[in-house]
Amino acid sequence: MNIAIKRCTRCVLPETFPHIKFDNNGVCNVCLDHDRKWSSWKNGGSIKASNKLSKIFTNVKKIKHKYDCLVPFSGGKDSTYVLYICKNVFKLNVLAFNFNNGFQTEEAITNISHAVKLLDVDLVTISPRWSLMKELYSSFLLKAGEACTPCNMGIDLGSHRIAQQENIPLIVMGYSPRTEECSPKEIYTYNKKYFMNVIKRNKCGTIISGTLYQDLNKNTSFIDRKKQALSHKYFKKLDSLKIASIFNTPLRINLPEYIEWNENEMFCILKDKLNWEESKFGKEHMDCEISPVKCYLRYQRWGFGSKTQKYAALVRNGQINRNFALELLKEEENEPKENLNILLNKLNLTSSHLEEIKKSSHLDYL
Repeated sequence: MNIAIKRCTRCVLPETFPHIKFDNNGVCNVCLDHDRKWSSWKNGGSIKASNKLSKIFTNVKKIKHKYDCLVPFSGGKDSTYVLYICKNVFKLNVLAFNFNNGFQTEEAITNISHAVKLLDVDLVTISPRWSLMKELYSSFLLKAGEACTPCNMGIDLGSHRIAQQENIPLIVMGYSPRTEECSPKEIYTYNKKYFMNVIKRNKCGTIISGTLYQDLNKNTSFIDRKKQALSHKYFKKLDSLKIASIFNTPLRINLPEYIEWNENEMFCILKDKLNWEESKFGKEHMDCEISPVKCYLRYQRWGFGSKTQKYAALVRNGQINRNFALELLKEEENEPKENLNILLNKLNLTSSHLEEIKKSSHLDYL
């Protein structure tokens, strides 16, 4: 790690982070923005959020469908914890949904098996044909320098389609705006327009024909933010509203926006209650074999990886201290050789392709 680089004196974000600014005390604008947004959390904001969540869950129970909610479930810590909270704490009838992206770790598969059995929840899995995923991953890597978008789209589209088919009014996600990496568009962008631009320019249209990805060519309601806002509005007003039947779109919420999200406590609960295991690649995004490659590629381009952003968020949130985060960041200098080999071998790419990937950018498709 380059110790000479200027970093925020509170978190660990470096001066190479897009649009970063430091005040007279060396504190970055990301920390200051975080304080403004979450300052009310400990002063009654958390109680209001908890009450709001209880109301949402009470409303879905009143609908009396087979399933109260759907949880996109990868076997990682966040989605496993969401599943646990929804089922064990709030006593919801849950359908777990897994999108098999072709790079699931063995530990994630084991975690999925343990959780659905111990929590006694139903599980549905979508496993797209490998020729489709291979083409998408290769195109996004070689042309846009990243491979997360095909998987993210699969999770979103798959969860939306299953929720519609099963008439499930609510999808509960595990993304935490307080403890997860928040990336400006220069680092990563994820939306329909970007996805379709890569697909069209690289002539991948024929291979997605007849798959869940073809829904992107239609005006699918989960992408329609105005309609989604309407469903939120009416859901809060009418206790017995059946969102799926009126708007044909489920409500989506991020559970960490409503409850405390302490990662150390999460690990203890998951290991004790569900026999949860981290992978040999670590705790963060342990469900995906190529997650370390994402961090590596980001480090190559920016001088910091996704771990820097993650640890900065945890420091900001008071869950780890800054010195500990700086020690952890030394790992980012290491090339994840095993993960790179998995990626290249599965996609039939070479080291020459890897150099091409390092030079590619998603910004060319925005």
